[in-house]
Amino acid sequence: MLGKYRGGGKSSSMIAAFDFDFTLVAPKSGKAFPVNADDWKLMDSRLPEFISDITEKGYRFVIISNQMGISKGKTDVSEVKKRFNDSVKAIGSPCLILISTHDDIYRKPRIGLWSYLLENEQPSISIDYDKSFYIGDAAGRKKSLGRKGDHSFADLYFALNA
Repeated sequence: MLGKYRGGGKSSSMIAAFDFDFTLVAPKSGKAFPVNADDWKLMDSRLPEFISDITEKGYRFVIISNQMGISKGKTDVSEVKKRFNDSVKAIGSPCLILISTHDDIYRKPRIGLWSYLLENEQPSISIDYDKSFYIGDAAGRKKSLGRKGDHSFADLYFALNA
């Protein structure tokens, strides 16, 4: 699934890519998964300013997210679209949204969505890998004192693979 908020932002050699759940937003219900399209809150109130600052510096704001709950029938596309659109609207910067809905080449840690970005969204732009970055919550960290372990290593491996 592909989404563009406010035009998707300008193509750039510098990519500021983010996971969505538990990186940009979290369920305001406190549950592990959102209960409906309105069950979200920004992870940090400073996110709109941070994202605005990086886009003003020429970065393209991109969200890359696994949303397999759609293909498993646990949520529907319209609820996911609304949650993404409403939360990105609250951030307020142009954004390209790339979502994997199945366990296929597009699902992180595989790089199908990254390849899609490079080949289809900005094919004539070379990425500056020294300045580009990806931020996610799933780094495979083990449980430690006072901290729950990560549910996966998908974001870490996605960043390394890309």
